[in-house]
Amino acid sequence: MKQIKTEYNLLEARKKALEQVAHGSIRPHGKLWGMDVFSWMNPDIETLSLTIHTFPFPILWLSPSGLFMAVEAYDTAIATNIHTVITYDQRAETEKPGEILHLITTNDIHQAFQEMNALHFKPGIILFCSEGADSEMYQKAFSNYLELHQI
Repeated sequence: MKQIKTEYNLLEARKKALEQVAHGSIRPHGKLWGMDVFSWMNPDIETLSLTIHTFPFPILWLSPSGLFMAVEAYDTAIATNIHTVITYDQRAETEKPGEILHLITTNDIHQAFQEMNALHFKPGIILFCSEGADSEMYQKAFSNYLELHQI
């Protein structure tokens, strides 16, 4: 009986560790164009919403449209801190909430980066989020973009 309980505890600990990996934490990347830069892979919607509210400056948020819509549905006041949202996954049904100044939808991540090139504001924050099966690929593309553009 004790062996079964120990195996169960090990399985539960492993499950919890995998969930923590799946819902990564926010990572700082320094500055780009005088704006603070952060990335977040597979964020929890509630934690992401709370984090956005704590940022002291307007946010340029690059996000998959599904994540953006989920956060906006969870917290309709989220727009108070967001200056611009750029979605990068071709979802046509993404709608702009009235409080967000700009919503830009793009077909892919590289198009989103091109749009971001024209959007510099100080003080400001760039928040890049990714989720799902391609999350690591998008994070790598963002890291590569930063390597090319950060001084």
